[in-house]
Amino acid sequence: MFCPHFKRIKMNVFFKLLSEHQIIDQEEQERIKQTLINQPVVLHFELLSCLYIGILMFVGGLSMLVYKNIDHIGHLAIILALMLSCVVAYIYSIRNVMPYSNNQVQQKNIFFDYVVLLACLLLPVVLTYLQVQYHIVGYHVSLISLISSLALFFCAYYFDHIGVLGLAITALASWFGLSITPLQLLQNFNYDSNQLTLVAIFFGLLLYGLNVLTIHKNIKKHFSETYKNIGIHLFFIAGCFAIWDFGNWSYLFMIILLLLSYGLLKEAMTNRSFYYFAAALIYGYFYAVSLIIKLSLLANFNEFVILVLSLIIPVIAGSFIYLLIKYYKLYK
Repeated sequence: MFCPHFKRIKMNVFFKLLSEHQIIDQEEQERIKQTLINQPVVLHFELLSCLYIGILMFVGGLSMLVYKNIDHIGHLAIILALMLSCVVAYIYSIRNVMPYSNNQVQQKNIFFDYVVLLACLLLPVVLTYLQVQYHIVGYHVSLISLISSLALFFCAYYFDHIGVLGLAITALASWFGLSITPLQLLQNFNYDSNQLTLVAIFFGLLLYGLNVLTIHKNIKKHFSETYKNIGIHLFFIAGCFAIWDFGNWSYLFMIILLLLSYGLLKEAMTNRSFYYFAAALIYGYFYAVSLIIKLSLLANFNEFVILVLSLIIPVIAGSFIYLLIKYYKLYK
């Protein structure tokens, strides 16, 4: 109830200012108000969200159905049903796709993107099922992730679909070895953290390089934001582990990460992007505090060090919060 009332107050103030400056008369004011009040409610975003959720629920439900009834249905019937659904979805997508262009392509059919997403979700399911039951690539299980990734990258560019690009990046990350289950995380990080951290850093840099290459070559420039977003977060999150896992090399990592955070901050200010500005501040704060704590560990946390930490860390936190609030108002 509050929001419509608040908007109505702002509208009345706006029209009052227009009337005071004799930009519109009373009759025009009433006509514009009635037009705004009676305009239809747009449900475009809500309907598209329902379609996305429906496709995800369909694939999830299909997977659950297969899992619970595999003994009764039979492997051959399941794989034929999955392949048939995947092929039908791809045939529809290929027949309705607009001609390829290096620029963003606006598809003519509103349901096209969702059928493409369904087809590309089913493709890894079919390949994985074939591998598990029939070992189509022998015992090289990781090849399925690579094949899925290459196929999904092709589909993302051919059908101009950012959602499929995200699936392709996820499959490629899995091939690189960037996969860990929540159970492993709960079991005290029961994995080779150093190797995983280095792979994540490399993969994050690779994605950021693809972002730069996409812009430089002017090939699907609207994909660059996806590469950049995933690459930056993956790199900096891996950096959070690296500064604690690599002994004396951690200090070098922290200095490099602080410099890169500053670089991201400057880029965000240049592009007036509050999202990346906030990310750079958050990561920079974590690295700065980590550096202070690691240096303090060398002094064995005597009373003086504890006093200094109790003063410095809140000051840094307050400064970062101040900058976030200031630039949020500036970029809003």
